[in-house]
Parts: sequence; C-alpha cells; structure tokens
Amino acid sequence: MHREVGYDALLAEVKSRGFHLIECGNQYVIICNAGQMRVHC
Repeated sequence: MHREVGYDALLAEVKSRGFHLIECGNQYVIICNAGQMRVHC
C-alpha cells in the first residue's frame, strides 16, 4: 500500500468518504460504513 498508493493518499480518501481506517501491525482494515464504530474485544 505504501509503494502503490501512499499512506497519506489512502487516509485522505478514507476520510473524504467518512469511513474508518484501522491499523494493526502491518495490516490495514477499512470499514466502509460511516456509522458509529465500537470495538467489543
């Protein structure tokens, strides 16, 4: 992702859509829903 798109571009796109971006280790998860997010465990 860093070589192909770049973190700043990815973050800007996620924010522009109102989505959520989660980073865990070297993996990214995009939640394609602008609703409230809760982590349960």
